[in-house]
Amino acid sequence: MASKIYPFGVGNPLDNSFKLILVAEGFTAAQKADFAALCQDLLDALLATTPFNVTRAHPGWLTVLKVFAPSANAGPRIGAGGGHSTVLGSFVDSSTNRLVVDHALLYALLNVQVVTDSAGTRKLSELVSPGDIMMGPTGAVIAVITPATANPAQGADDHVRPVDDTTYHLVATTANGLWHQVVLRGIAAALGLADEFERPDAAYASASDSNKEFLNTPNVIFRDTPPTLNSDVPAWRHVMSGTEWLAPAVVHAHPPNDLPNTAVPAAPSVAGKIEFWEGGAGYRRKSYRSAEDCLMRRAPGLGYLPARNQAVAFCPVCLVHLRSMLR
Repeated sequence: MASKIYPFGVGNPLDNSFKLILVAEGFTAAQKADFAALCQDLLDALLATTPFNVTRAHPGWLTVLKVFAPSANAGPRIGAGGGHSTVLGSFVDSSTNRLVVDHALLYALLNVQVVTDSAGTRKLSELVSPGDIMMGPTGAVIAVITPATANPAQGADDHVRPVDDTTYHLVATTANGLWHQVVLRGIAAALGLADEFERPDAAYASASDSNKEFLNTPNVIFRDTPPTLNSDVPAWRHVMSGTEWLAPAVVHAHPPNDLPNTAVPAAPSVAGKIEFWEGGAGYRRKSYRSAEDCLMRRAPGLGYLPARNQAVAFCPVCLVHLRSMLR
């Protein structure tokens, strides 16, 4: 049975809150308490991270559930091969440090879990289903968590968006480094934020009129030409002062190559003002984010722009959007 671990009490109906579903993977029966401790660590990190720290005063927006089923072996399998049995058949793709989860096994697990709230008892599979991205304040995301790998360099993660009706919207991470950031980033994505990194595929060379699928994303804008003034971008007016709104736009063009820009500051910090950095929502050109770095710029499972290596904050545009969701 899935158990509710936050907030406490029987209120907070599941249909009226955002659902974070923490799923144990690669924990043996003897490690059940270890998984519970990691769940608490994650809650502590969430409650200490801006803007999710408002949850202390307004817990009703969120419901956190955990699901534990013991595995025969501990941790994910490292690389290809057999002889390692876990509930979700996870393994680390060492070429990209991607944590791969078997979605069919995840479906089998969730389909037998039930959860109870003030509205009654129902199957967990009624709240999350493969093929759906449940977004917004009443959305949901699954977070698959494994024990930390013995070798920190083999720590891994991923963020999966459904491509068909057999895959779930989920994040997955080993408990290495700042692993909680992978989960917080997944929550932010389910609340409507787009990726701010770039993909290497040819289809993502440049955002055009035919492939601007993220056009209405709060944190990435699309333009055929760079803005001249900040006021050329009304979508971000709400995060600028009156003086800043009338100022010339500060634009940072994509490097003169056709590769993803993977540069980030050596010491990440919250941007002090809105600027226009080319590259975002996967696209390398004609898409702009508002800051050089942001947790949404980090790329779980792609082998670059790691999400677990250093503390990274949300940029001002992302913060404003998330605060509007946490009510």
